[in-house]
Amino acid sequence: MVHMDDAPQARGLSGSPWEVKATSDQFRRLIENASDIIALINRSGVIQYASPSTHRLLGYTADDLLGRSVFDFVDPADRDALRQGFAEAFSDPKPRPATEYRFRHRDGSWRILEGISSRLVSESGDTNLIVNARDVTDRRMAERRQRDAEQQYRVLFDLNPLPMWLYDRTSLQFLAVNDAAVQAYGYTREEFLRFTIKDIRPPEDLPAMHAWLRDSSGGDKLAGTWRHRKKNGTLMNVSIRSADVDFAGWPARLVLAEDITEKAHLEEQLRQVQKLDAMGRLAGGVAHDFNNLLFVITGYAEQHLRKAAADDPSRTRIGEILKAAQRAAGLTRQLLTFSRHDEVRPKVINLNAVVREMEPLFKRLLGSAIDVDATCEAGLGQTRIDPRTSSRS
Repeated sequence: MVHMDDAPQARGLSGSPWEVKATSDQFRRLIENASDIIALINRSGVIQYASPSTHRLLGYTADDLLGRSVFDFVDPADRDALRQGFAEAFSDPKPRPATEYRFRHRDGSWRILEGISSRLVSESGDTNLIVNARDVTDRRMAERRQRDAEQQYRVLFDLNPLPMWLYDRTSLQFLAVNDAAVQAYGYTREEFLRFTIKDIRPPEDLPAMHAWLRDSSGGDKLAGTWRHRKKNGTLMNVSIRSADVDFAGWPARLVLAEDITEKAHLEEQLRQVQKLDAMGRLAGGVAHDFNNLLFVITGYAEQHLRKAAADDPSRTRIGEILKAAQRAAGLTRQLLTFSRHDEVRPKVINLNAVVREMEPLFKRLLGSAIDVDATCEAGLGQTRIDPRTSSRS
């Protein structure tokens, strides 16, 4: 019969022999049906008893272990720590705290056991350790995989060249930001962590933001384009991609932000160029049609002028028609040059004269809302250029 030092009330079993036998049977059934390993080990580390659960967890039968040293089965790297623990357990009657060590399975693999031990003294005075151990290998491996995954995600988060952050979906408070966000927005990390996502939005955009958050609740993958405010007050257009995540057991949202301000500016410039190109094509088409009409007008006017007598009073009126047609032809040539539908024919001209000639045209095209003031340089020399290209200068 055995007893534990810290349980003097269990030094013996009182009562009739039948009661003693019944109690012993109960203890035996508890040990034999325990899911954890229960072992009895002496001061030398020799295994005196191993419960049936040892076979299920480690592949060994009781006969495989009885009389063997426990140190034969423990990973060499853990043996010194285990010996130290045994020495402390035999010298201190208090139960030992849980410790972990690697134990070799019968198939050669290593299992991580978590065990607690207490000193046990028999009525004859022999002292042993009773050890209760459970296999925590799967749990520890899962924890390790989770730590590795978290570390990998942390590296990806911290080293991402684009701003990233986590925020609380309930309070909208920033939970974490990467270095790229600090650099792009100008706020310190501490400032970010005092903010909510409302603090980086212009006030006029907040109603739309709240509406979007209501509509996007429960969404796994979200995207959108918003305006964000830097610490210096400037606004930038930002393309957002986000996903709902669990952060330390709390509902959060992971956000990736890309500054597209310059991209939006270039796209606007491209649209303006495309508009000008479309206007040029339209102007070219109109100029060609107008030239055809002028050809008919000029042709009939010249024909009538040749047939009219020298003293015919209509010759003066026909001359004015031809002058107007020539001026109109000059306008069509300018339109054709603007639309790049005409060949370049350079000649020596005075730029001041060309500018003064073009001034009325620009005033008519731009309208009264814009003042046109042509300032010419006195004494400007002659230039070899196609005067029709002045509309592009």
